[in-house]
Amino acid sequence: MPALSTVSQRIGKSVFAELLPKVLARRAQGLDLIELQIGDSCLPPPLAAQRKMDHVSLRYGDVLGLRALRQAAGDWLASKRRVPSSFDCETELLLGSGGTHALFCAARAILNHGDEVLVCAPYWPLTTGILAAVGATPVEVPITQALCEEPHLNIGQMLEAAATPRTRAVYLISPNNPDGFVWSASQLKQVAQFVERRDLWVFADEVYADFVYGDEHVPFVTVDRMFSRTVSAYSFSKSLALAGTRVGLVVAPQEVIAAARRVSTHTVFNVPEHEQRVVLASLEEIEPWQVGARKHYREARDAACAALALARIPHAVPQGGTYVFANLSKTHSPRELSAALARAVDEGVMLAPGEGFGAAFGSFTRICFTSEPIDRVVRGIQQFAKVLD
Repeated sequence: MPALSTVSQRIGKSVFAELLPKVLARRAQGLDLIELQIGDSCLPPPLAAQRKMDHVSLRYGDVLGLRALRQAAGDWLASKRRVPSSFDCETELLLGSGGTHALFCAARAILNHGDEVLVCAPYWPLTTGILAAVGATPVEVPITQALCEEPHLNIGQMLEAAATPRTRAVYLISPNNPDGFVWSASQLKQVAQFVERRDLWVFADEVYADFVYGDEHVPFVTVDRMFSRTVSAYSFSKSLALAGTRVGLVVAPQEVIAAARRVSTHTVFNVPEHEQRVVLASLEEIEPWQVGARKHYREARDAACAALALARIPHAVPQGGTYVFANLSKTHSPRELSAALARAVDEGVMLAPGEGFGAAFGSFTRICFTSEPIDRVVRGIQQFAKVLD
């Protein structure tokens, strides 16, 4: 067989790959499994979305996406994400088949083979694969766990220490997946000063921005002069519990979006219209739905953290998002924790291995506190604690 591309070989395996055989075997036996590993929601989406789910379009759609959805999304961004008043949803917004696809298209538009991207770690597991798929090299910079312990660290120095002449961009998430860290305005300003000094791009992943439990989320584009060098990513998978519809978007300068749209056309052609219509209907009910979701998610976070504290499992209380990142580094090596996570599946609970979120986090595990009802989240943590004991 002819050789595969070097780019494809640089894309890492799924963080769940080693646990999958156990999961499939357990499901085949009809046994219960508390799934705390994936960033889903146990809540149903808005009623308007549910009413649209039986209407399927069989024709090709507009490669730019439904005009009505782009306009509705633009209005939502203007009111909730504080994009500049000059923002134009016709030329500065890309709809993708999920935030993953939209981010890939933007990365392909910006990055060349051999470019390096400083990835603030821990990070969303697909980040490094997306960057590798476009030929770039991700460079992990452990930051948010350090900031949880010491908020006044010099972020510019941390990024500068990892930068090289090949550095082209910085990637950060706020609220962060997996540890729930929410970047403050002063911390984002330090990043802005660094990227401006080196003339870099920024990928600002803000898909969890609707779920912050303390101080208000600060969009990166609100930092002075940053809109012209920022790709901001959002996802209705998180904002409206519509993970299965696969609709997300990025906002970026017009030149980036024009190139990213060409990439999108040559990958999915058009985002399925059926899914777009479900999202469009949901946006009409986004305010009341998110009020209820935030209340539920906060209660779920508090219950999960209480269960972890009772089990004496170290963790930082997440400021936002839908995850808590448990730190077992003082009691378990990466190999020991990997074995414990495999035993946990046998006991009916699945969590995400920390190694998928950065090389330095093999003794961590990510727990999603929104993917199951609260009582099952707590029970899953209790079962995991028994496995650790």
